[in-house]
Amino acid sequence: MSAFDAIYHVAGHFGAPVNPLLLADVTDRNPGSKGNALRRALNYSSAAGHPEWKFDESKLSIIYAFAHDMAARHPEEDIVLYLHDDHEKYLGNLFRFFNDNREWLPKNLTLRLVRNHLVADSMGS
Repeated sequence: MSAFDAIYHVAGHFGAPVNPLLLADVTDRNPGSKGNALRRALNYSSAAGHPEWKFDESKLSIIYAFAHDMAARHPEEDIVLYLHDDHEKYLGNLFRFFNDNREWLPKNLTLRLVRNHLVADSMGS
């Protein structure tokens, strides 16, 4: 069982939907490929393989894509997107970027950046 299988198992347990957007979809060369990376990862016999992706340590690309995906799917709602992370460095950089470039976030979305102290404290960060 892969982590992707587990996502569907946990979501099913709680009756929650799964958003199939992966960073590999964002950097895939085929526009409109949302969910293709996840489908390929779940299809173990696929000869197509998993699309290449660029590691984005800053998390900017996936937050940007996820924020716009959520806003597009719920245009009439006010959305609050919480990002929990144990690295203060990343959260500080993201805060400065989005604070200086508010136009990069959808108008109906508020981004909340939260440091996860429990993970950071238990890992010695």
